[in-house]
Amino acid sequence: MINNIKNKVAKVIIYNDNFDFLLQLRDGNPKIEFPFYWNLIGGVVEKNELPTNAILREIWEELNLNISNIDLFLESKYKDTYQYIYKLNLNIDANRIKLNEGISLGWFNYHEIENIEVAFNYKEILRRFWDDYRIYSSRGSQ
Repeated sequence: MINNIKNKVAKVIIYNDNFDFLLQLRDGNPKIEFPFYWNLIGGVVEKNELPTNAILREIWEELNLNISNIDLFLESKYKDTYQYIYKLNLNIDANRIKLNEGISLGWFNYHEIENIEVAFNYKEILRRFWDDYRIYSSRGSQ
């Protein structure tokens, strides 16, 4: 484990076949970081919990979706937090999801994400995911 780590989080990039990203609008509680910012789904990895189990639990707790399989996209560090970032292709109407945390959910395309407030370093992570996808897609079409 990297030095100076106080927290571990598991987050997921949820994207659909149109390559829009599903984000959660954080509530306005002034005690949290980035109130009213858009955020990836997920949360803290609990003590003795595997990151994969944590993200599956968080998806269930926040979205009431039972997902059995998910892929790790990357691991990174943001300030004193170690991040496990997963990816999940999901095609669902955001209005059909029962949100248990935050204010609302929304699908955003890559260009829209550039114009909204995104919490923590997740805008940069979404850019990296988008770039990786474009590289992969261009190889597949050759």
